[in-house]
Amino acid sequence: MLFWCISFFFASAGVSSAYLTVSEIFPLEVRGQAISYFFAISQVVGSMGPLIFANFVGNGTDRVPLFWGYVLGAGVMIFGDLVAWFFGVNAEGKGLEDIAAPLTSVKMANA
Repeated sequence: MLFWCISFFFASAGVSSAYLTVSEIFPLEVRGQAISYFFAISQVVGSMGPLIFANFVGNGTDRVPLFWGYVLGAGVMIFGDLVAWFFGVNAEGKGLEDIAAPLTSVKMANA
């Protein structure tokens, strides 16, 4: 039970950071819509979790498929880390407008 708690602690932090990243990299006017798309995609993928996990567990006599399921999950998380490493936006200490300018902002040439 302790290992499950630790796993879900880190998993929930990762999901939260994904939503925060989405909210920071899109312009203000489309930020909410972008979050809704990512949320909808994650709900569809997450709804398949019980079915996938049930196939890995089976009747409980063979643990090898469950092991490979955990390896697959770890691989997906490593892939997500690599995507964040190479494509992540450095947003520490910056305002949201500094990261993604609002679409309605107009820069005056003579101002």
